[in-house]
Amino acid sequence: MNKKIFGLIVFFLLIFGYYITSDAAINVTSKQVNSGEQFSVSVTSDTPTISYTVSLTGYNGLTFVTSSGGTGAGGTAISDAKTTGMTSLATFTFKAPEVTENTTYKISVSATGMGREDATALPDSSATATITVKAPEKEPDPSTNPDTPNTSTNPTTNTTNPVTTANKETTPQKSTVTTLSNLGITPNDFTGFTPSKKEYTVTVPNNVETIEVYAKKGQNGQTISGTGTKTLQEGENRFEVVVTAEDGKATTTYAVIVNKEAAQTEEPREDLEEPKEFGLKTLNIEGITLNPEFSTNVYEYTAKLTENKENLEVNTVATESNATIEITGNENLKEGENVITILVTNEAGDKTAAYQITVEKNVVDQEALAKQQDIERLEKQRKTILIGGIAVLILLIVIAVIIIRNRKRRAYEDYSVPYSNLNDDDNDSYNDYNSDYQEYEKISDKFKQDPYKDSAEDSKDGYKNNFDINYEDDNMEKFNNQEENYEENNYETEKKRHKKGKRYR
Repeated sequence: MNKKIFGLIVFFLLIFGYYITSDAAINVTSKQVNSGEQFSVSVTSDTPTISYTVSLTGYNGLTFVTSSGGTGAGGTAISDAKTTGMTSLATFTFKAPEVTENTTYKISVSATGMGREDATALPDSSATATITVKAPEKEPDPSTNPDTPNTSTNPTTNTTNPVTTANKETTPQKSTVTTLSNLGITPNDFTGFTPSKKEYTVTVPNNVETIEVYAKKGQNGQTISGTGTKTLQEGENRFEVVVTAEDGKATTTYAVIVNKEAAQTEEPREDLEEPKEFGLKTLNIEGITLNPEFSTNVYEYTAKLTENKENLEVNTVATESNATIEITGNENLKEGENVITILVTNEAGDKTAAYQITVEKNVVDQEALAKQQDIERLEKQRKTILIGGIAVLILLIVIAVIIIRNRKRRAYEDYSVPYSNLNDDDNDSYNDYNSDYQEYEKISDKFKQDPYKDSAEDSKDGYKNNFDINYEDDNMEKFNNQEENYEENNYETEKKRHKKGKRYR
């Protein structure tokens, strides 16, 4: 029975543990990149999640460039929360080091604060990606290339004894290779580099002030100039990278053209032509957006106000210069729906136009409130699951204690001394005596009616004495038999107890 109880406890604990830790894993894809190349890795989830925080925990040997995916973009920790499930969580960008042989590196990430779409919690998770940085392939030495002209074949100069030439030591020629194995910029790098292509163009946002130009040698012994940090101006920026071969003479120039976007400026809209309709030419309210977009011939609008303002700054321009504009309902704005009316009247008073703006004032940020409620619901659900598991465990322990106590009680009753039936024969004798005595009373009543009273009383006394003597004899014999049986039973019980190896006091 103890094994069964233990099994039930383990079963409930396994179910409880599974309910809390099932599913929810993040993944990072391993990849192979070139030496000095910039690359990105994406973090995904097996289960759609409505909230998360992904942190970069390790990338030794690699250079962290930037990140994207939610709040904290550009750093090593990305967070996000939405009402719909997300499986793509974050993207981290790195730059591989320059290596002379293939080398592997590890990128480690972890995810916390994850929750399903049904508001149940997901356990924390982690993942590791293996990045293999591939060394550039070495180009063959031109001195061993069969296509290289051999000047010793000139018949006018090749007068040396062949045997003497074979034994003469030759000086190895220096490489004339001037191609790169990689070229790029950070951030906003371009793709598609090939050693034979000498010019590349890339466009960067206006907020990028500087870039870093990097280049990777195509062969040992080369020298490279023109790399490093560069300052950008709006428009076209041209940067040249010059590669000099090992021989110090052959050169190749690569060009990187960076176009920096112009700053975005919004100029106020001014209608060149006066509108034909009478009313407002412009209408805008500071801090809120009208829906639909304002038009002179549209007279009803809605807007949302999330700031705790009692009135709004309404800016209006009428289509006629001398028109009168009257604004009502823009005082003491209350929580909920407020109606602002703008009445435009021309100078003659024969033209009017009325605009109505329904402003929904809601100081509480509903989206933030919904996120907070989701977090509280998840926390409450966790506590409920934990309390339920503890209650089940306590119930199982109580059941086990009750079963053990019942077994001990039955064992005690089985080995207790059977005194309960000792006086059963005495009770039977008493009942027999009572029955005989009632019969005696009936007989004595008959003798009372007999005219021979003395004889009746004598007979009565005789019957009574005889009855008492018989009862005492019978009762004494039963008692003696019961005492002998008890001694025999007690002797057999003591023998059994000694055989079982138990001791009794």
